[in-house]
Amino acid sequence: MRFGIGILLLALLILAAGCQQAAQKAAEGMAERAIEASSDGKVSADISGDTMKITDTETGEETIVKTGQGMPEGWPASLPQYPGSTVESSLSSETPEGRSSSVYLQTSDPPRKVADFYVGKAEAAGYKKQTEMETPEGITLMFEGADKAFIVSAITSDSGCDVSLQLTPK
Repeated sequence: MRFGIGILLLALLILAAGCQQAAQKAAEGMAERAIEASSDGKVSADISGDTMKITDTETGEETIVKTGQGMPEGWPASLPQYPGSTVESSLSSETPEGRSSSVYLQTSDPPRKVADFYVGKAEAAGYKKQTEMETPEGITLMFEGADKAFIVSAITSDSGCDVSLQLTPK
């Protein structure tokens, strides 16, 4: 009897997982159709798990949005994730001008400490600071490299500090 109940519970778990996957696929399909309809067919969308790919049907340009716990694909090691932070989400897009990437981090450190970390990393990687704007809420830094612009924004939040890193072609 105990063996039969175990098999039944295992079968229910497998069935539930299958239903959850089917529900996720259905939701992805609905979101794809909504994106495509809202653009009057000017884009096509492909959503799979934590990745969404939007393609301009006229130019072929692609935008890839990916969420997860890691830095965006192709992010330079010279501009690392802030120590002790967590990645909330990331986004990258590929266009004829090049790859643009953004990552959103959360840390308990204050904005000034985050800014100072990235000033050191950016300058060591060959970026030159162009602008620094500081308010009571946070700091935004803009750097220029040989072929990329790097922007850091560190803003005080209820949970510590929200950090936005953006890397774009010049």
